[in-house]
Amino acid sequence: MIETDLFTVLTSDSNLSAVIGTRVYPAEAIPQGATYPLIGYIKIQAEREQTFTGADKTVLYDFRFVCLDKTVTGGLVVAAKLISAIDGYSNKSTGGNILGIFVTDEMTK
Repeated sequence: MIETDLFTVLTSDSNLSAVIGTRVYPAEAIPQGATYPLIGYIKIQAEREQTFTGADKTVLYDFRFVCLDKTVTGGLVVAAKLISAIDGYSNKSTGGNILGIFVTDEMTK
């Protein structure tokens, strides 16, 4: 399941996990009163590729992340560490399921 792979990527990066530990949650399941900082995520879309010979096994996922901390500056630090951890990540060469993760946009609100 892609969410399990994503959790592993985020919690295995030493720079990111030094700040958030294992506090990575589906956005709709962030515990009330959760300890900060943390990352929430939501899967927006899963697009399956089709070819003339049938379905390709590649699935393109679109995720959105929210980086929360007690201060805006703290949230921005988490966001920078998140981008550093995932942009360009792939585990396919070691037998994993992730061909590549690419950050396409970001915003601060």
